[in-house]
Amino acid sequence: MWYKKERGGVTLSIRVQPRASSTKIVGLLGESLKITLTAPPVDGAANKELVGFLSKLLKVPKSEVEIVHGAHGRVKVVRLPMTERVQEFIREIDEGKSL
Repeated sequence: MWYKKERGGVTLSIRVQPRASSTKIVGLLGESLKITLTAPPVDGAANKELVGFLSKLLKVPKSEVEIVHGAHGRVKVVRLPMTERVQEFIREIDEGKSL
């Protein structure tokens, strides 16, 4: 499962591909959601881009998008508040609509 509901929020397993031609959601890859990022994996640039991308996409303040595991790797666990938009996003990904 690429997401896990927790008390007051949700964690997402995300596999990032830095230095891509565009920042976008590719789709589910095994137990993770694959997202390509234009930023390089240097000095936290890719993490910063991921947080900004998710914040804008899910209409959540950047301060509430937290990388809780994998900050230095390609597979990351990101914690978000469980808002209506986040729930809708999870449903869309599961149904293949948000790609």
